[in-house]
Amino acid sequence: AYGQHRRRLQNLRNAKRQLETEVAERTGERSSAMAVIEKQTQQLRESDALKSRFITNVSHDFRTPLTLTLGTLAGIREGVYGPVGDGIVDELDIVIRNERRLLRLVNQLNDIARLESGRLRLQVAEWDLASIAQDVTLTLEAVARPKQISLRFEGAGSELVYCDSDWMAQVIANLLLNSIR
Repeated sequence: AYGQHRRRLQNLRNAKRQLETEVAERTGERSSAMAVIEKQTQQLRESDALKSRFITNVSHDFRTPLTLTLGTLAGIREGVYGPVGDGIVDELDIVIRNERRLLRLVNQLNDIARLESGRLRLQVAEWDLASIAQDVTLTLEAVARPKQISLRFEGAGSELVYCDSDWMAQVIANLLLNSIR
């Protein structure tokens, strides 16, 4: 009986050592996996930060020429450089609206960088949805015309909604552009 008890105790000690070894190995494997995950997480954070800086820099580089072009176009439209015919004024209005839209898109690139960094705040206010839709429609007339598509806005009056007007204009523009295509 004493010999059996001793063998059983030895077997239990061996099983305990084997279990401790296995636990240590698995703990080491998990620690290694966690270190790899942490390293990949840090690399993703650095990549996102780099992307955000790139977007911010590029959008700032676009803003200056767009702003200068807008100023020149407005001057031409107002007759600063000489008389402008009515037909050209209408075309200049379309170009100016499109330039403003480009500038808003560039600003939205900056907003994306701010969104990713947690610094973006929507500018929600009460807006006339019909006015936003009409402005977008007028802006996209030049895109529709070469495809022999007539765009016109027919609103039933003002419809006040709470939204961020730039983001709402972007949604409407995307819908119209997809329809035109």
